[in-house]
Amino acid sequence: MKKVFMFIVLCTMGLNAQSKLLPNIHASLNLGTTLVDNTLGLSDSKYVINKVLLYNKETTEQTVFENQAKNIDIDLDRLKTGAYTAMVYINGDVKVFNIDIVGLGLNETYDSSYAAERAKPAKRDLSIAKTIEAVEAPVEVVEKKIKFYRIVSTVSYTYSLSRFNVFSEERKDTLIRKNTLDLATSTGKKNTLVVYAVYLDKSEEVIYDTKAVKKFNETLPVNELSAL
Repeated sequence: MKKVFMFIVLCTMGLNAQSKLLPNIHASLNLGTTLVDNTLGLSDSKYVINKVLLYNKETTEQTVFENQAKNIDIDLDRLKTGAYTAMVYINGDVKVFNIDIVGLGLNETYDSSYAAERAKPAKRDLSIAKTIEAVEAPVEVVEKKIKFYRIVSTVSYTYSLSRFNVFSEERKDTLIRKNTLDLATSTGKKNTLVVYAVYLDKSEEVIYDTKAVKKFNETLPVNELSAL
């Protein structure tokens, strides 16, 4: 059974919660993850993050954060303690990793193993961090497969509307790049593009929308727009 090393940090201050990022189980993960001040930060340099779903494996509760930007910050203090599976929807794909949120009281120990144990009273010097060996618990997540992309496109200066399907990532990416370039021109700034991912189970999800991109770009300084 695969094993990972985790840390028990002996804390001297009481906190509402602390969190620990656990190994990713998605073979093609290309997602930046940070955990600072109990805020989970996610970013992707290339694609918009459409949605983040946090699934509590103990209570089966789901918390969904809708998003239309290349990054998102999630305040984990607002969530119940427990072991979570995080599912991040990007570019028609689902990136998956695990995170533990463990409530702490004064002089309690943070144990990052999967929710089998809660924080325990510290029995050793509080200035020392000890290493333990823990077994990585398996998580089964069904990954949705894309059948094709449904496109709805308008060209403002010709007053035309097009609806069609594309079946390759390359063609879909080309349409999105063209639309982002159009928005920076005088003739194409009113063009629109909506891309739906159509899955094998016949469900659909918007993975690109010109209106959402415009709204996001309005929040950025001018010097950051050129980097998108």
